[in-house]
Amino acid sequence: MHHCGAEALRCALILSSSGRLMHPTRRRQALPGIHAPFVPREASMAIAGWTRRWRVGGVWHEGNQVTGALRITDTPIFSHSWPTGIYRRSRRCHTGLAWFIRREMKKRRRARLRAMRLSPEERAGLAQEMPVYARLPEETRALLDGLVHQFLAEIRIYGAGELEVTAEMKRLIAAQACLLLVGRPERWYHSLRTIHLYPAGFQSRMQEREGYVVTERAQGRLGESWRYGPVILSWRDAAQGAANPRDGRNVVYHEFAHQLDSETGVVDGAPLLDETQSAGKWARVMQSAYDGLRSDVVQGDAHFLDPYGATSPAEFFAVATEQFFEQPDAMRRALPALFRELSEYFNVDPSAWT
Repeated sequence: MHHCGAEALRCALILSSSGRLMHPTRRRQALPGIHAPFVPREASMAIAGWTRRWRVGGVWHEGNQVTGALRITDTPIFSHSWPTGIYRRSRRCHTGLAWFIRREMKKRRRARLRAMRLSPEERAGLAQEMPVYARLPEETRALLDGLVHQFLAEIRIYGAGELEVTAEMKRLIAAQACLLLVGRPERWYHSLRTIHLYPAGFQSRMQEREGYVVTERAQGRLGESWRYGPVILSWRDAAQGAANPRDGRNVVYHEFAHQLDSETGVVDGAPLLDETQSAGKWARVMQSAYDGLRSDVVQGDAHFLDPYGATSPAEFFAVATEQFFEQPDAMRRALPALFRELSEYFNVDPSAWT
């Protein structure tokens, strides 16, 4: 793809310093040494526009696909006939080159967003609503600020149930969701586009099938996370979870742990691991802790983790994530192997924050 893109730049569409397309033999005078695979926006517009050239008799024509304009010139664009192989290859490369340009522009936009910081007023408000934010090391807080900017730029948060969502509410949701990423900033919620906020708990319609009988019932929820979005949250519980960082309950951490879990395409308590982690070790540690929780729940014994984690491996991972970030010291004592595995996965030790 890189070879085709460079060839299309060199042989098909050359942009002069004034923004006009030029004869390729003059490119050295106009743009000496075009080597970089990334093309500025102006050049990408030119590449997307002037892609058709043909000759009728001795007259050369250019068709602009963007404006529909047609230009006729007596001077051949090339001093020789169009190289058929290069022309066909450039057409094949057009889609790949456009994708490459969009990807590079997205990377640069994200880099700009991640370099941004919250204002002093925004930081003060967030520290009041989310006490753990004030305890973060300055380097981690600056990284979280950038992630929050990217989150708010790419993910839309809407009010539901007549809830009016403010900028402060969006910022609080974003900060909690992005705290799960500060240790691994290369991760992202790639499939998520929207979040819906209800004032409090909400009703979710559930279907249960038994043979040919389908039963539908309403079930109260504080949050929901769908594999490819959206995430649905109770604002009351999201705010309470942020305000009390030591009770082991945080609906935002819980639902966004499900989003990380869904990176593999299946929500099963086995998220996409870093290359330094062992999938076999992850499975052994998680299964052992999960079996211990289920055993204690069946026998009615107390357990460090919330009993809801015994519902399924996916819920176990989400519950463990909540308590890892809110009660790290207690988890280290009660379940040291689980704590170490989650610490490697998130690449943080929240003990200094709580």
